[in-house]
Order: sequence, then structure tokens, then C-alpha cells
Amino acid sequence: MVKTANDGSAYAVSSLIDMYSKCGLFGEVCNVFSGCDGNVDLIPRNAMLSAYSREGKMDMALNLFRENPELNDIVSWNTLISGYFQNGYFEKSLALFVQMVQNGVRWDERTLLSVLSACSGLQCLALGKSVHAWVLKNTFFSNQFICNAIVDLYCNAMEEDHNILPGAEHYACMVDMYGRANKLYKAIEFMRKIPVEIDATIWGAFLQASRLSGNIELAKEAAEKLLKVEAHNGARYVQLANVYAAGGNWDDMGKIRNKMRGKKTRKLAGCSWIYVENGVHVFTSGDASHSKSDAVYSALVCLKDIMHFSSAELEQLYEDSGEFF
Repeated sequence: MVKTANDGSAYAVSSLIDMYSKCGLFGEVCNVFSGCDGNVDLIPRNAMLSAYSREGKMDMALNLFRENPELNDIVSWNTLISGYFQNGYFEKSLALFVQMVQNGVRWDERTLLSVLSACSGLQCLALGKSVHAWVLKNTFFSNQFICNAIVDLYCNAMEEDHNILPGAEHYACMVDMYGRANKLYKAIEFMRKIPVEIDATIWGAFLQASRLSGNIELAKEAAEKLLKVEAHNGARYVQLANVYAAGGNWDDMGKIRNKMRGKKTRKLAGCSWIYVENGVHVFTSGDASHSKSDAVYSALVCLKDIMHFSSAELEQLYEDSGEFF
């Protein structure tokens, strides 16, 4: 049965074809398939389409596909569309997809994945956007592989259409997204493939991702890397101290605080700003440089007092004066 496929079930023949194909034994694949004596079932036929595609023999795959078109199911179409894409024939992959739709064959997630990848390879953003719309409409957005293909599509468009090459900030955003999605292992895999030098921006994103995932050891490693990259940035010392505190390591936290004071580094104060009458007004903690800072702090004191009122007291205050100030 191994040599001729005689007396073998369709599943057994399909398994043999798949096994030999993955082992690179294409001659054995042909022997098994030819042993079917023309009585080709759908399952081994699809396995043979996959074997042809894996060998890059797309002409032979297309001939088999066209021999008995009535036998073609969604797996047959997907195998050929994917085969064209994987062998670099992006236009043929998309053309076959259009033919599939015209024939009334209902596509699935694997179809969309191949088509999105072909659109990305061909820089066909218009069709890619249409497929993206189908993804949203048909709730395929939970498929991680499809989401990755959509990201690749738009990233390639960023490079080709707008001449924007990915920089450290873009890679940091990806690390941050993986962290927010609680996929720290994906963030690690992604960082290993980053083609630029990992700077403070990326390490900072990884530190936050590690903290969100509760991995104190990795957060500590990221914070220590940040200290090496930006030794004079007081914020990095604060971040490392916070990591030690989150892990209950109070001694090391104290050492970092002392080291920070010894180096006379300071964390830049956070600020708030408001846009009023074509001007931006910036406020920092304890800042009195604004020309109307006295009025600002007076209003703050009034607000603080009002915040301590009960709802009944506020209602009475408003009834008496018609306003809060």
C-alpha cells in the first residue's frame, strides 16, 4: 500500500502524500498519487495540490485543479490561492480569489489570510482595505493571524506609499501593544527580530509590558537596561525603584533611591497644560511662574473647600447665591 496506494483509504493516501511531501520526497509523492489509478478522491487530490504548491510546481497544481472542477471545494481553492502567494505569484493569487468569488464559493478565514498576504506583497492597498472591511463585517477580527496580516499590509503601505521607514518609536508601539494585550512572550519574540538598536524608548515599552504582565524579573532586567542607556535620567531610577517595590524588595529600592540622590539626578516634573485664547498655559507641581498664579491657587483653594461639602450643602450654597463662587 505504501508503494502503490492500493487498498488504502483516502485518508491513508492523503497522509502518505503529506508525509512524503514534507520530507522532500517528491518522487514518492508522485508514486503514491499515481497508484490511485485515476480514482482520485477529493482528500488525496487536495493533498496533492498542497504537495505541488510546496514544490513550487504551480503549473502542475493548476492542471490538477482544472481537470475536475466539480470536485473543487473550499480547501482546493484555498490551497491553490495560498500556493500562488507562497511562491511569489501575488497577482495570480488575487486573480484566483476573484474567480472564486465569481463562482459563488464562500471564502473562509484561511482565504482572507492568503489574500491579505498577497495584497501586502503586491502593495495593493485598495483591495487590502476591502478585505479588511470584510474581516470587520464578518467578525474574523479575533483571528490573530489575520490581524497580523492586516498590520503587515498597512506597515508595508507606510513604507512604500509614504516613504516612512519603521523607527524605534514604531517598534516601541508594537511592544506596548503586545504588553497591553497580555502577550509578553510575543513582545519578547518581536524584540528579538527588531532590526534597529534597542534604545530607551523600546526598553521603556518593554518595562511597562513586563509590569502589566506581573513579571517582576523581566521588569527589573528592562529597568536595569534603561539605567545603562540613560544613566542621568532620574525617571529611570524611579522606574527601577518602583519595580523593586512591586516585588517587595525594599532594601534594593532604598539603595536605588540613595544612588539617585548621590548622582544628584532628578525626575522631570510632570506638567499639565491648557489652551486658552490662542495660547498654551503650562502648569507644574508647585509652579508659581505664571503671571496669574495667585488667582489660580485661590481658585484651587475654593475648589478644595467645595469638594469637602456634602451634596446637601452644595445644593444649599447654590440656592443661596445662585453660583458656587
